[in-house]
Amino acid sequence: RMLLHSRRAFRIPRPIGVHIVTKRFCRTYTNKYNVCPTTTALPGYASQLVVDRTKEKPADELYIYEKGSGDEPVILLHDLASTHKYWLLLLPHLNQQKFKYLVPDLLGHGRSPKSKYLQYDMDTHVKYLHRDLFEGWTTTSLGPVKRVKQPAHLIGHGMGALIALELGSRYPDLVHKVTLINLPYFDTRDEYMKAFVMSGHVCYYNKFTCYLTTLLFRYNSWMWTPLIPLFSNKPRWLVRDCMKYTTPVTYSSYQNIILGHKIDGAAKYLSTIGAGNVTLVHGKLNTRIPLECAQTFFQRYPELSHLDIFQSAGNDLALFHAEEFANQLNKENMS
Repeated sequence: RMLLHSRRAFRIPRPIGVHIVTKRFCRTYTNKYNVCPTTTALPGYASQLVVDRTKEKPADELYIYEKGSGDEPVILLHDLASTHKYWLLLLPHLNQQKFKYLVPDLLGHGRSPKSKYLQYDMDTHVKYLHRDLFEGWTTTSLGPVKRVKQPAHLIGHGMGALIALELGSRYPDLVHKVTLINLPYFDTRDEYMKAFVMSGHVCYYNKFTCYLTTLLFRYNSWMWTPLIPLFSNKPRWLVRDCMKYTTPVTYSSYQNIILGHKIDGAAKYLSTIGAGNVTLVHGKLNTRIPLECAQTFFQRYPELSHLDIFQSAGNDLALFHAEEFANQLNKENMS
C-alpha cells in the first residue's frame, strides 16, 4: 500500500502487469479514504485524482457542524491537522439555549474540500470562512441562508487562534469577541522550532517528513489504530478523524500561517480601533506552545487582551479540561 501511494511522488516505475492488476484497487482505495488533489502553489508535489464525495452540498463549501438553539453565534476553529470533532467534548457543557455553536472543518481538513487550485494561506482560510459563515453563501430550497446574522464570538485553538484573530481584524463589525487558546505567537522560526523540536508538528517542517507522516498514518490506519492508546491519551475516534488531510494541506498551512504569517498587524489594527475584547487562554503545562507565547503577546498589547492561565492544563485543555473551560466561556459570554 505504501508503494502504491508513493509511486507518483517518488516517480517509482510500475510494470504493465502490476498496472493492470492494481488499477481498480488504487481507484477503490482512493475513493475509500477521500484522497483529493495534493497540488498547491508550493512546487515539488505530484497531483492525485480528484475525488468528490460531498454529493449533498457544493464541492467547495466548508463542512460546518451546528449545535445549540440560541440566536447568538459562537464560532470554534480547530488547530492544524485536526477537525471539528476536537470540540465535541466541550459543547455539551456550554449554554445551548442562548447560543448557537458553529464548528467548521477548516479548508483542507476533515470533511471540507481539499482543492488543488488553492494555496492554503491566511487569505484563503479567511476568505472561505467569511463566505460560508457571514455572506449567506449556503443555499437551501428557499434560497441563500446566512448562518451568522449578528456579531459572533470567535474561539480558536492553535492555528485556529491565528485565523480567528485575523478574521476579527478584517471584519471587526462582524466579530465582537475573540478567544485565543494556546496562541502560537513566536518572533522567529528558530524560537518556534526550539519549542516544537520534541512535538508532533515538527514532522510538517519539510516536505519529505510531512509526506512520510501522511503516508504512514492516513493511508495505513489499519496498522496503527490499535496502537493509539499506547502513544496518545486522546480518544481513538478523534485521532482517526484527525488524519483526514493531505500532505500539501498541512505543509502549506504550516509554512504559510504558523511560520509565515505575522499577526502583529492584526493586533495593532484592533488596538487602534479600540477593540479590546480579546481573551488569551493558555495551559501552563503546554510543552508544544510554551506559556511565554501568550505572556509576550499580552505584554505587547495589554490594552487589547487579558490573559487566563490554566495551571493544570496542557495543549488540549478543551479535551481534558472541558468542564472547567466551558464554565469560564459561559461566564464570559454571559457578561
